[in-house]
Amino acid sequence: MAGQKSSGRTLFPFGTSEPPADHLQAVFSILRAAPFTLRGPVHNRIVNWTNPGLAIRLLGCDTAGLPATEEGLSALHPSMAQKRTAALSELTYDGARYAFDYEIGDKIICEAGERLKGDQAIPTLVSAVLSDVTQDRQTREQIANELQYDRITGLLSDRFFDELSNNLSAQNSTAQLIRIRISNIEEILAEYGGQAKDY
Repeated sequence: MAGQKSSGRTLFPFGTSEPPADHLQAVFSILRAAPFTLRGPVHNRIVNWTNPGLAIRLLGCDTAGLPATEEGLSALHPSMAQKRTAALSELTYDGARYAFDYEIGDKIICEAGERLKGDQAIPTLVSAVLSDVTQDRQTREQIANELQYDRITGLLSDRFFDELSNNLSAQNSTAQLIRIRISNIEEILAEYGGQAKDY
């Protein structure tokens, strides 16, 4: 159920300007996103989960294993901890944001957040969200792969060689690149078959 616009503000059921908790949980479940906050001094921050059920599924842990502290969250997936520590150290002012991806099993999880409060360069309140971006990243990879190869011949595309040439030029590298363009490739394949492209 969506909110209605009234005088520039979104009004949700019961005339409030804040969506009810069950409304938010439904939206986050659809988005496969688990919001959380990190509150407190560095290395001792408390984790508060908005949607614990989804967080458990995304993190691959059981109810008892859902971390309540940043230290517990870091212990759950150490590779994630290193990225988070580096990202949080960059949040030197209120409003600074971070985002990074990591893998949990066969899922790609994106963690993105924003510093809301801090003690000088140290963030003491961070609002963040975990999202399952597996399908999005796989789609991007598929599109990038399709752009790199010609759809008819399966050979590296003009785009690949243009990027290669630009990269070599930018690095002031010396290289020789010979490109042969064959016209009417569809007709050649139709007459001689798909194996013709291998010669």
